[in-house]
Amino acid sequence: MSVRIQTEDFDISEEIARLRASLPQVGAVVSFLGTVRDIHDNGSDMVFSMELEHYPGMTEKVLQELETEVRARWQIEDMLIIHRVGRLEPTDQIVLVVVCSRHRQTAFEACAYTMDMLKTRAPFWKKEATGKGNHWVEAKTSDEEASAGWLKISDYIVSEESFIINDGTFNYLKKRYKDIECYFNIIKTIDSTNVTTNLEFQRKFNHFYRVRRNKEWRDIFYSLMEKCKSNKNITFEYIIKEFYDKTQRVEASFSSKILASLNPSMPIFDSIVLKKLNIKSKILKNADDRMSQRISQYNCIVDFYKGFLTTEKAGKYISKFDAEFPEFKSIINTKKIDFLLWGSRSGSQ
Repeated sequence: MSVRIQTEDFDISEEIARLRASLPQVGAVVSFLGTVRDIHDNGSDMVFSMELEHYPGMTEKVLQELETEVRARWQIEDMLIIHRVGRLEPTDQIVLVVVCSRHRQTAFEACAYTMDMLKTRAPFWKKEATGKGNHWVEAKTSDEEASAGWLKISDYIVSEESFIINDGTFNYLKKRYKDIECYFNIIKTIDSTNVTTNLEFQRKFNHFYRVRRNKEWRDIFYSLMEKCKSNKNITFEYIIKEFYDKTQRVEASFSSKILASLNPSMPIFDSIVLKKLNIKSKILKNADDRMSQRISQYNCIVDFYKGFLTTEKAGKYISKFDAEFPEFKSIINTKKIDFLLWGSRSGSQ
């Protein structure tokens, strides 16, 4: 297992050697080792010891999801995360992150990302014993800023070669005008209709999203959509797990379509987006592993949109969309980029 939480110390050389043993294709190994300092962040209080606590079960889950996310974002060969808990003293080792890849830049970025996200996501708590007494260590603004920085400088801003927006793209979308209009009407009516009984709504939705499943599956799908309408804080993770409980299928794409219909600021998960953003998938047999992979991949897609929508390039694309389709100007920007990704598949060939 490549994620470990433990009280005992570790040998960094042995851990790296063990990780590399069966990876002759690796050309770069980047590691980060965090240790206990003997002085507090204020620069004056001496630290005599530190007590590290965690949330058993939840902490492991967060780190495993983080590992899955890293594997989805970078083409790494393997990685390792070790985090100690319990009582530690100055110079003791706390955390080790090791990333193996074929090239150094991938390893550097993946390792840095892992530590930045670990510091802000994983439920660990630190209590320092100093000359002025014991106190819990508060979260640092600098850690939050480092984590947020990955959203601002998205690693999934697609290249010019894979996301070409030109006249061909918009000509293609003009040919699919009825599809954009269909989507516009879906979003306009979804809140005011019972989607489990409104067959006209279902017909439009089935047409736009190419729903080709049997009636039993569709009944489950629209019942889940109607149920989710009452929860303003609905998440992709909740929907995909609910879907699996009812169908025993990991339905990432259709889960995202429920979420994006109820909250249009959220993106769609589909093969086109994964390909454009170069998000890789591993073949996994276990359903829980597949679900975890899909959740992490969707988080990557969300990260891309958060970052990309702040760029000058996105602003130009959105302005062009509004000029070409003024009647659909109220469509949220996330969906406009989604349409352009869709259109760039065929419109710029």
